[in-house]
Amino acid sequence: MPTIRKKDVKIGGYYLIRHTSTPSGKLSVIRIEGECIYGGWNATNLKTGRMIRIRSNTKLREEVKLNPDFDASDLETMRLYGIKKWLKVNDD
Repeated sequence: MPTIRKKDVKIGGYYLIRHTSTPSGKLSVIRIEGECIYGGWNATNLKTGRMIRIRSNTKLREEVKLNPDFDASDLETMRLYGIKKWLKVNDD
């Protein structure tokens, strides 16, 4: 799996991370808020709203963006048709 290089991490960008604290290692979306004075980045977990510290770029899986077709008011229809809330960012 390709990892994101440290120089490619953007402040204000959205990224997938894998939580190793959960048995299944669930993926979560975070927003990078800024650099940490101790190294790494300060980020917000968008699912819980908590501030976390990302110590290394190896925790970041891939950059994502919000799908413009996603409408949270009709969530059941979105699940029925398989419309994803987050889309991978391709730099190709």
